[in-house]
Amino acid sequence: MTDPLVSTFVDRALEQINRKGLAFFSGDLPASMRDPSIQTLGDSPGWKAIPSNVTDADLDALEVETGLAYPPLYRDFLRYRHFVDLTQVGVAFERHLPAEW
Repeated sequence: MTDPLVSTFVDRALEQINRKGLAFFSGDLPASMRDPSIQTLGDSPGWKAIPSNVTDADLDALEVETGLAYPPLYRDFLRYRHFVDLTQVGVAFERHLPAEW
């Protein structure tokens, strides 16, 4: 179960991106993240967030590899959604695309 702090933050940031019409990406976008309901901007298709495919086992392996333990909220964040961008106010997040995180 995702902590409500994580899901609320991510969902509201994504809503703001959609409300402002900023859900476009000019890079290599997985087909599962393309949103045909958003009109393409030049060569940049619209994107949508999708459920994350990151597992506890993935995160455990990454923690062993890096020698770092990730806080529970950050683990929830990585397991919640894949996205191209989040609204940035005080905190900047890297893209969280499937197979590239």
